[in-house]
Amino acid sequence: MLTADELSARGREASTAGRHALAVSLLTRAVDRAEDVNQRATALQSLAHAVAERGSLADGLALCTEALSLDGLDDRVRGLVHSQLGLLLMRGGRTAEALAEFEIARPLLADDGDLLGRLHLNRGNIHLQRADAARAAEDFELARERTSIPVERAMATHNLGYVELLRGDLVAALRHMEEAMPVLAPLSPVNAAVCAADRAEVLASAGMPKAAATLLDDAVRTYARRRLRQFQGEALLVRARALLLVEPGEAASAARRAARVFRARENEEGALRADALAFEADVRRRLDAPGTRSRSWWLTIRDRGTELERGLAERGLAAERNDIALHRALAAVRTPGAEPVRVPPPPRGIEEPIGTRLLREEIGARAAWQRGRGAESLDRVRRGLADLHAWQSSYGSFDLQSSLVGHGRSLAKLGLDEAVEDGRPAVVHEWSERARALVARVPPVRPPANPEAADRLTALRTLPPDSSPEEKARLRERIREEAWYRPGAGAVLEPLSLDEVRARLGEAALVSYLIAHDELHALVVTVEDARLMQLAPLGQVRDLLPGLAADLDMAAADLPPALRAGVADGLATRLQSLAHLLVAPLTDLLGDRRLVVVPAGRLAGVPWSMLPGLVGRPLTVARSASLWATASLPTSLGRAGLVAGPRVPRAEQEVLESAAAWGERARVLTGDNACATAVAGLTAEVDVLHVAAHGHHADEHPLFSGLELVDGTWFGYDVELLPNLPSLVVLSACEVGRSTVRWAEELVGMTAAWQHSGARCVVAAPAAVNDELAVATLPALHEGLAAGRPPADVLAEFAPAEGLPLTCFGAGW
Repeated sequence: MLTADELSARGREASTAGRHALAVSLLTRAVDRAEDVNQRATALQSLAHAVAERGSLADGLALCTEALSLDGLDDRVRGLVHSQLGLLLMRGGRTAEALAEFEIARPLLADDGDLLGRLHLNRGNIHLQRADAARAAEDFELARERTSIPVERAMATHNLGYVELLRGDLVAALRHMEEAMPVLAPLSPVNAAVCAADRAEVLASAGMPKAAATLLDDAVRTYARRRLRQFQGEALLVRARALLLVEPGEAASAARRAARVFRARENEEGALRADALAFEADVRRRLDAPGTRSRSWWLTIRDRGTELERGLAERGLAAERNDIALHRALAAVRTPGAEPVRVPPPPRGIEEPIGTRLLREEIGARAAWQRGRGAESLDRVRRGLADLHAWQSSYGSFDLQSSLVGHGRSLAKLGLDEAVEDGRPAVVHEWSERARALVARVPPVRPPANPEAADRLTALRTLPPDSSPEEKARLRERIREEAWYRPGAGAVLEPLSLDEVRARLGEAALVSYLIAHDELHALVVTVEDARLMQLAPLGQVRDLLPGLAADLDMAAADLPPALRAGVADGLATRLQSLAHLLVAPLTDLLGDRRLVVVPAGRLAGVPWSMLPGLVGRPLTVARSASLWATASLPTSLGRAGLVAGPRVPRAEQEVLESAAAWGERARVLTGDNACATAVAGLTAEVDVLHVAAHGHHADEHPLFSGLELVDGTWFGYDVELLPNLPSLVVLSACEVGRSTVRWAEELVGMTAAWQHSGARCVVAAPAAVNDELAVATLPALHEGLAAGRPPADVLAEFAPAEGLPLTCFGAGW
């Protein structure tokens, strides 16, 4: 027959593994078989935890009280029970009482490093809930120092990752969580779910809310199956926070569900936190909806917010109270007739996350604008975006930098809206540069040699065809997150002024297309003049964009003559309609000048060189005016490298005929020589790289877009690892000129990856490329390049007229 101690040990193991029903059975038997008061109290406090996890917090607290009522307890056992009572009170949302219990327990456990470590681990979680990063970090470091139990040391390490998340250091957060995961995740499905849920919160902070929500959905289901209601409620709360900016309706639903779960556990503090998040989601959902907010809506929000703030203040939840106050103020400044609301200062001892700091600046900027203080308003927007840029620039990953833009989306849009209302070209230009392509202002850092990253990319491209989707997804996620670890430049480039850009235009014109108040505008800049033009409601342009990529792809296909004519007519009609909105109103201002186009993100798929009015005109598409003005091509391009990928019928002919223009200055890779390692080496030796290959754009994970080489796909992540890049890259491949548009304005894809990594100009197509047309026309491009002519000038002579949608991105001359 098992002893009480043996039953207690087995019960604790079952509880740690999330098997709480078994734990209750074992620990109940341990209580019955206890031979003395200390043994009985020890079993009772373990049983209290299992019973509470099964859903009865009151019964768990009663068992702790029963244990403390026993006479003759040793100090260590009494401290153990007080510590367990503190944990249960924390899980019940009674954090002030929990802290008091931990304070009683601490001196009683001074001689037991493992129990004291567990106390610090649990107390640190209270500080995490209260967003007190400094105190939480202190407790978790003490937990790591005191405990000898590997699992609990790993828990403290994992929680230190959460502290770094509060502080805004996503890379440090991931590093701590990665360090702890091999110990924690294998313990049980519950522990694996906890690891995944906290990683999801890192993804949400990184501007990837949908990916975070998917991980959290799995965690919520795991907790629900095991009736772990406290964990379920916390995961729902994190899910609501992740979706707050992108799907406020879903966020409100998740928050209300969390509140119900907490109240079923008698956790009123947790329920109040969920109520607060539901309030924030309701405010944002109404503000995102079309139409004007009514004063009656504002009064309801004002009163509901005031009541919530009072309840949060009573429980010491300063961070949540601060968020409610800010959302109440946001509703006020965006509702006509609402009285102004004072924005409270940041709470003492709380490190506000970047989203909260930017919201504070947005409220101040909107209030200043309404009072007629335009300069003050734009100063606040500028200050907020500078805060975001400082954070962005600490990371070297293009993928992560572009995702973080989501935190500043609302503030950047406000700056652009206000600039267009101001109407002065110099102001509009500044905010066209500040509010869009935010990553473009962070200078890239060439990474040090990283053989491990290169090996993982090789492993991904050479995965056997029968590899499972899960294996491929895990490898891609590992590659993606390891890229985040690269340090950034820590610097931000100031945009050039309008006069500085004009000084570099020469005989060219620049058109910045921008969206403000749901209207499409164009800022047209020449050496002589600068004008802001209102073009059309955004909806008119948006209606023409679906189907454009498909039309371009069909036009590039080898079709029967009758079908080809119909496709060509349909495409011509669509392009003419686009040109009527985007080009025709600007014709008199543009004249016959070369053209630099800085498109709004929603115009990313437009084949500019094929629009009537622009056909035959040298043009280039730039991420920003400042980048274009500071990234001119060398006047002489010395060496060329040309690569033919597999399974493209005329790729080898294309590169050989193109190479002829360069003579001995060309190096060609074909057949088995056209592998990733050889192409990477070639990039360091040449000024011009031309790749003729199958290409694809991965919309969900755009840096996994790529070019098909003989040994598999050469990805955007491969480009990021190149130590030296050619000045000019020609991608004769389908789709690689396409971009994923993140947060409405940030473009991410192969062309952006090449430019961000240092290429001055990329020639690519936003759609399929017809092989025969490529062979017939691209050798002429190289004849011009070898003779010293700019790529935009050469392309203008033949590509659009032939139906080849090749476009210059970056410095076209």
